[in-house]
Amino acid sequence: MPGNTRCFGEIGLLTGKPSPFTVVAVTDLMLFSICEDDFELFVSEEPRNAVDIMRNLAMMVFTMGFNVNMLKDELTKTIDEKTDAERVEAINRSILKYRVSGLLGSPYFSNLS
Repeated sequence: MPGNTRCFGEIGLLTGKPSPFTVVAVTDLMLFSICEDDFELFVSEEPRNAVDIMRNLAMMVFTMGFNVNMLKDELTKTIDEKTDAERVEAINRSILKYRVSGLLGSPYFSNLS
C-alpha cells in the first residue's frame, strides 16, 4: 500500500462482525479491498500494513475514550442545568452530536474542521 494510507473495515475483518462505523469519503481516493482469505497474506507480505492497522485501531480507541469523556462532561452539565424534558432532549442531541464530532479531532479527518 502506498504511504499516507488510511484503512477501515479492519474491525469487521478481525471480528467477523459488521463494522460499527459508516465510512464517507471527503476527498478522491483509491480503494483497495482485502478479503478475509487474503488478509493474513496482506499483513505477512508487508509488515507495515499490520503497523498501519494497529495505529488505526489505537487511534480509534483513543478517540472513543476522548469522546466518552467529553460526552460525560457535557451530560453532567446538562443534568445540572435543565428540567426533566429538557434533559432528555439535550442528552439525545449530545449523543447524536458526539457520533460525528469526535471525527473532527481525529488526524484522519483534520480537513473537516
